[in-house]
Amino acid sequence: MTWDVEGDYKITAAETDGNPFDASGCSLGLFFTETVNLKRQLYAAFKFDSLDGIMRICPDKKNEVCFLERFEELCDLGPKEQPGPNNTRWFMRWRARDGGMRLGKLVGGEMDQDLEFSFKHDASCSSADFTAINLLFCMEYENNFFVFHASKTSNLGKKGEHSISTMDSKWYDLLDFKWVDDSASSSADPDSETDTSVSRLSVSSYLTGLPRLIGNVPPRTKDRYIEKLPSWAWDMTGEWTVIAPELAKDLDVTDPALMTMTVEMPNNPQHTKASRQLWAMFHFGRSFSRIMRFAPGESTLLDQSGTPWKTLRKDVS
Repeated sequence: MTWDVEGDYKITAAETDGNPFDASGCSLGLFFTETVNLKRQLYAAFKFDSLDGIMRICPDKKNEVCFLERFEELCDLGPKEQPGPNNTRWFMRWRARDGGMRLGKLVGGEMDQDLEFSFKHDASCSSADFTAINLLFCMEYENNFFVFHASKTSNLGKKGEHSISTMDSKWYDLLDFKWVDDSASSSADPDSETDTSVSRLSVSSYLTGLPRLIGNVPPRTKDRYIEKLPSWAWDMTGEWTVIAPELAKDLDVTDPALMTMTVEMPNNPQHTKASRQLWAMFHFGRSFSRIMRFAPGESTLLDQSGTPWKTLRKDVS
């Protein structure tokens, strides 16, 4: 037994970092491609605020965690392979263009991640010609973790109108080749401490407040989780205004509001060589932008009482 999951969906609830946000401007539609050589694929077309893109969705293969190439192989579904009572938990990846002030920047593929995408049948709202389906899925974007709930509102008008080749082309058009280059350089580095897995983000670990799980971690790793910011640490991330009158004068920046800096701390998966790192992108005027990278001070630094600080490691971990 399987469910008819194709159709238009309404986002009924959404939250990020435990805080609800207005998702009234979000839309999502699920559909299968046409069947070719007994294979088809499941996609979602979505528009979330300024994000306009697609998701590729594949079944949960016994907790297999895979790189992009393997994920795309798993997206080739058999003619009867679709969500049902015994097949409710799937995973997806997404790509999109970020409109607005980002002018169509390609996003979504920066991190090699499988994101949970689960289906649930609502028998109380179903009828002979309509299968009510509820969705629960997560996304990560700009270092924020999002959880979405959605409900099917209407059936798909015409089934199988999207060809596999058309959707493959759309998926390819949303690829930023820097993502591929970064992945390739990491795997080619003989000193890289990478394993053969990528991260999986599940809704359940987020809702229970656990750090995010990383699959197939090397035995030398202390634990299986990305480390959260310690409770004693200051959260330095966010948008900053840089007050530097002399520098602004040298750069011929007359508007103080154009002297800004965005501080971020990517929480890298533990199968990579890097731990948490502190970065900043600064914009001085309209044409001068650069990246800063931060490291802790030396052990010779003194605290306010004059006592030397403990030796700090290079990684903020």
